[in-house]
Formats: sequence, C-alpha cells, structure tokens
Amino acid sequence: MSIEEIRERAYDLWDRNHRPDGYELEFWLMGERELRAEQRAKLDH
Repeated sequence: MSIEEIRERAYDLWDRNHRPDGYELEFWLMGERELRAEQRAKLDH
C-alpha cells in the first residue's frame, strides 16, 4: 500500500461524504484502515 493509494482512497471517502472541512486526518486514517483490511482479506483467501 503506497502513500498515493491512501491519498486516493482518502480523497474518494472525503468526496463521497460531501467534502466536509477539517476532516483530512480522519479520512486519511479511514482510507488507510480500509486498504489494510482489503490487503488482509486478500491474504486470508
């Protein structure tokens, strides 16, 4: 998982949630968490 992948996921989450101001860190962490979960799911299969 790269910084670019996290950035893209965080932006997508932020965009889908109507682009609220002041939540950059929250969306970054949410994106990172989602990508990690997807990676774990791939490894489990």
